[in-house]
Amino acid sequence: MDKFGWSPLQPMGVEATPRVTSVAFGDGYEQRAPNGINNLLKKYSVKFKGDHEDMQALVAFLEDKGGVAAFLFTPPGEWVTKKVVCRAWKPNVLATKIEVSATFEEVVA
Repeated sequence: MDKFGWSPLQPMGVEATPRVTSVAFGDGYEQRAPNGINNLLKKYSVKFKGDHEDMQALVAFLEDKGGVAAFLFTPPGEWVTKKVVCRAWKPNVLATKIEVSATFEEVVA
């Protein structure tokens, strides 16, 4: 599996929305339980900025994965490498640099 080799700009957004199954009872009582064993997968809002050649290589990497193939990403400040997919990215061409924003979604398979 390919490893993502670019470091995102700081700050980087991290979204965590646990998948939960709940059952509501008539007296106001609610019972909650995790939905599956991998119910807390994260989404990383990342942004990169660099020269045209480097950012074109980054975009080519994402295009090669096509929003389907997973790759390895180590979020800054974390020790554990995550398996993620990137379904959408947006390059923004500036005068001498390119800025790329994307969302990496953690996956298990």
